[in-house]
Amino acid sequence: MYKKGDYEVEAEGHHSTVKLRVSFDEEKLTKIEVLEENETQAFVDDLKDRFIPEVVVNQSLNVDAISGATKLTKAVTSSVEEAITEAGGDPKTFTEAAHVTETKLPDADVTADVVVIGSGASGFMSAITAAKAGSKVVVLEKAGNLAAVNGVKVSGPFAVNTPVLRERGTTLTVNEVFQHVMNYTHWEPNSALIRNYLEHSSEAVENLLEIGYQFKEANFRFKTPFVDEKGGFHLILTDVDKRVRLWTEAYEKYGVDVFFNTAAKEVLKENGKIAGVAGQRKDGSKVTVHAKSVIIASGGYLGNKELLLKYLGTTHVLTIL
Repeated sequence: MYKKGDYEVEAEGHHSTVKLRVSFDEEKLTKIEVLEENETQAFVDDLKDRFIPEVVVNQSLNVDAISGATKLTKAVTSSVEEAITEAGGDPKTFTEAAHVTETKLPDADVTADVVVIGSGASGFMSAITAAKAGSKVVVLEKAGNLAAVNGVKVSGPFAVNTPVLRERGTTLTVNEVFQHVMNYTHWEPNSALIRNYLEHSSEAVENLLEIGYQFKEANFRFKTPFVDEKGGFHLILTDVDKRVRLWTEAYEKYGVDVFFNTAAKEVLKENGKIAGVAGQRKDGSKVTVHAKSVIIASGGYLGNKELLLKYLGTTHVLTIL
């Protein structure tokens, strides 16, 4: 069926050329080794620990993609197909094989003080802040790992009166930013909420500095009056792989439990009061978190026209900076 041997193949992933060695005996594909790559470590871990073993064991490429790494998944599958062809086999036997079904995990039922829906930038910051204050925190994240969330990939936050700005001698004040934001948006947003955000904006930068982030004040991304001595944008110097590791270590340090591949389905109530969240894993198993406080940090609101029309009556929304 196959020409026994080792076949080296490659394809372009997200950030690099991914090189594989695919081995066959006369009857089956026996081994896939990653020879070279320069991809995000969390995605590579999933590739080596789950994706490749499932391909080999099931003799199938109809395996769930690496969460958040579509291009890396395609690079591996196309490379394996190439190797199969070189070995004299038919790639269709792998691409048209039955879908590999993950082993269903048992349902989980846990209790916490706070449950956070989503582990993006706001979800992470909410979880860490609550945990540092002494709360038992559980996070539900629909992605498969932290490398797949947008929060670890952002170029940097805008904030006022941070250690980074003070060290640089920046003179920007909360009132200056507040007046610009409100005038720019014709005073349509909740002014008290905007001011509260600006007054506490430094806390996010301080938390990130505490866990190991590095910043520099820089003019980037947005055209605003806040540049040079009035600058407020914090360019993140820490690479993405390290950010993922820092977030993971912060969750572990503060005892935050994270359920990945888990989507929130319903906010639970008892006698009219918040009682937690019902979630569901990708494999269909249930995760129920009993908690008196729920923080919804799932994002996507500005990209949902139905919600914008329902709650704002318009799909035209100005960004505040």
